[in-house]
Amino acid sequence: MRNRDWLVAFVLLLATIQCVRADFFVNNTFLDWQAYAHGQAPLPYQGRAALMPLFRWAENSTRMQAIASRYADTVRVGTLYYEPVTVEKFVSLLLGLVSLGAMMLVAFWWSRRHRVRPWWLADVLLLAIMTVTATMRATTNYWYAYDLPHAALFGIGAILALEGFWSGMILCFLIDVPLRETALFSILMLAPVFFVQQQAMAEQRQVASRWIRTGALVAGMGVYWAVVRLLIARRFAGNLNLTYPRLAQNVHEILFPHHWPQLFSAGGYLVIFVWLERRRLYAVQRALLYGCAACVPITLWFGVWTETRVWMEWTVPLAVLGAAEAADWMSAREARPPAFTSSGTTAA
Repeated sequence: MRNRDWLVAFVLLLATIQCVRADFFVNNTFLDWQAYAHGQAPLPYQGRAALMPLFRWAENSTRMQAIASRYADTVRVGTLYYEPVTVEKFVSLLLGLVSLGAMMLVAFWWSRRHRVRPWWLADVLLLAIMTVTATMRATTNYWYAYDLPHAALFGIGAILALEGFWSGMILCFLIDVPLRETALFSILMLAPVFFVQQQAMAEQRQVASRWIRTGALVAGMGVYWAVVRLLIARRFAGNLNLTYPRLAQNVHEILFPHHWPQLFSAGGYLVIFVWLERRRLYAVQRALLYGCAACVPITLWFGVWTETRVWMEWTVPLAVLGAAEAADWMSAREARPPAFTSSGTTAA
């Protein structure tokens, strides 16, 4: 890498760190994460149970508590109000940094693999979408410990599947299911990708085989998701459940759409623009886009309509697809003669 590339990488690193810090310190949380660690938080939040062992370890670690306390002293300077930096919040911040860093590395790997120019295009798009989604909100200003880890597993798994590394994608899915129930979207999003990849490798007469393989993949992932989520639901069946009040709020926001601009933020609007330029994508990339589009209505309904964070899990797929379209557009422009010369006259 040239000195210029190292400078770009350093600036992206700083922006990545600041994006995560802003998520945790511009926003607040209404959950008691200590209660979550011990299985006492309300549903559906307690159902995202994969981080419970990590929080319990942090609570019992005097070293982690001391580090969190020292970090709290550094962010307390110069501000009159701040949410206390508990050990759970500090661990969530560290996990968020690792998660967003992993997403940035995968976007860089994808760019180098496809020789996208400039190499930082997908990373800049990813960071811009994530920053807007996490911090540009007018109503709901919450952070959740599991959002960034889920976005990383979900997005990285999608890119691995897009590139044909299905074993890595399955591993991400297995870890992600107990972390957040919307890991189910992976099945809907990636089934068309798997089918198109099978079509590219098989002869035309093997259509039935492709359908069978795709169906087996969907069924296997679906059964695993259902079993894990059922076990979690039974484990916390006695917890307070806030699901039904949330559904009522969704209906209210549909009827009174003054929150629509915030809900769409970068994520919702970007789906539309990526869709309009889908002709610039390869067949397997279009299959990924179709899978994403099929999940958009579910995403809109699943989240509270005043949240922008519902788009976080789509950040990596949309950033990569948007970068692929932008790179194709720029390469097409380079192949054409300029419309005007440097003197301002029309080129011959």
